Amino acid sequence: MSAVLTDLACGTAFGALIGGGFFTVLWLSVRRAISDRGNARWLFIGLVARLALVVSAGIVLIAVEASAVAIVAAALGFTVVRMFAVSRVRSSVP
Repeated sequence: MSAVLTDLACGTAFGALIGGGFFTVLWLSVRRAISDRGNARWLFIGLVARLALVVSAGIVLIAVEASAVAIVAAALGFTVVRMFAVSRVRSSVP
């Protein structure tokens, strides 16, 4: 039972970490694109960085090293960070 709880806690933390990195890079690339007057280059760079983060850290590392419980927990952690990020953005927009 403790192995399941460990997988759950580690998976959730790892998913939240991936989500935090994902949405931080998204926020930075959008801000940079806006400050460069719509230069889409920063959006493309941000897209590549976010995909690399999620694919390499998220999918490959979790799928190879973790159990099914950790994978589901990581998705849950990512979703919680996404909900937090969306609520922060919505509250800052007039």
